[in-house]
Amino acid sequence: MAYSASSLSMKFDFLRYHSCGMIRLKTRKKWWKSLVILVLCLFALDYFFNIFGVFLILRSTKFDASIYPVEGDIVPLMRSVWRGEKPVVSPVVHPKVTLLREPVCPSAEIRLLIVIKSASEHSDRREVIRRTWGFEKRFSDVEIRTIFAVGSSSNIYVRNAVDKEADEFRDLLYADFVDTYYNNTLKTLTGIRWAANACPSEYVLFVDDDYYVSVKNLLSFLRHPDEYPEGAIREKKETLKAREAMRAVVNKNRRLSSFVESNSEESTRSGSLGFRELNSRNLLLASDLIAKQSVEDSRSIALSENIFLSEGFYVGYLFSDSVPKRSVWNKWYVSLEEYPFYSFPTYITAGAILMDHATVVRMHLGTLFTKLFRFDDPYLGIVAKKAKVMPRHSDYFLFDRHSFYDLLFGVRFEHVIASHGYGEGKDLIRTWEEAKKNGHA
Repeated sequence: MAYSASSLSMKFDFLRYHSCGMIRLKTRKKWWKSLVILVLCLFALDYFFNIFGVFLILRSTKFDASIYPVEGDIVPLMRSVWRGEKPVVSPVVHPKVTLLREPVCPSAEIRLLIVIKSASEHSDRREVIRRTWGFEKRFSDVEIRTIFAVGSSSNIYVRNAVDKEADEFRDLLYADFVDTYYNNTLKTLTGIRWAANACPSEYVLFVDDDYYVSVKNLLSFLRHPDEYPEGAIREKKETLKAREAMRAVVNKNRRLSSFVESNSEESTRSGSLGFRELNSRNLLLASDLIAKQSVEDSRSIALSENIFLSEGFYVGYLFSDSVPKRSVWNKWYVSLEEYPFYSFPTYITAGAILMDHATVVRMHLGTLFTKLFRFDDPYLGIVAKKAKVMPRHSDYFLFDRHSFYDLLFGVRFEHVIASHGYGEGKDLIRTWEEAKKNGHA
């Protein structure tokens, strides 16, 4: 069949038009497909960054104690409360905590107060501790008081058991907040407040109920903190001065506690805090009372003001350069609204913290002007930073559990003061008996 030139030209134009159209259509489809893939990738990337907190990390800033609420230098505010004056900035409003049961505090001067943070349902752990390292009368020449800080349970059977336990042993600091992991800060603050106001002692150990503690080693450490475990023949002059200042603080707190107790019956009946809280009215009355004391007492009080000048005594296992978890899947997730900084200040793990009484008072006063944070370890680090208390590391406070014969960075377990990882009673009993047999408990 013969085709004319014009018909061939028309067919060629037709084929060229349709083939180019198909190419353009395919190109257009590829472009839309690429766009859809790009959008999906962006959504996936955004989801990934948000889930793992990448954007939060990029938006966080360097920690600055002066801008963590309350903003500015809080030491003058702490001094005002300590002197019984009204601070120029109102204290932070923390959740109200009422004590359901309060331990008995000995009338004699206490060398060591041990506050054990325990979950309300952990009665088995408390029983084992009372039988082992927490037995108070083991050292007859040293006044030691051991108590347990617990919260309230939603389980009626647990609550009844705790009530019975409190009546039997009279060693529970039993508060009305719900005993959950995220209320650990409230539990810690309750212990600090009670130790500062209601039961003054030379030293306070705050420790969790899954720790082994060698009280014998702890007492040796307190005699010579800078030279432990070798010890020393004579105490340093600085240690003597520190003890003198600390005794002055203890004496002042005893006067304040005694005075406030005698003037707080009405507030106790009205359902306020169940322990001797130094509210502003009572502090002002107490300061008037103290002003009338002898010249010797005045010198003692002036000496106690030195607690704001020292670095404090805040000892344990030190964490530095720790960062908040920004992944929403993480148990310890922290939002920017809650904490806008990319790292925490140096802090002591809250599992075992040792302080002298002066530092306990400073930390308590510091919490009055520091916004609450869910996790007690970094929160106390924030308070310490704002209150100008210096955390101090000790190799003899172990964050992880080790066997009695482990050699850890040159530290034998026989010298260990506190060690984490003893949630099982049989393990604690075995370690304590081994340490006792070898003369290290």
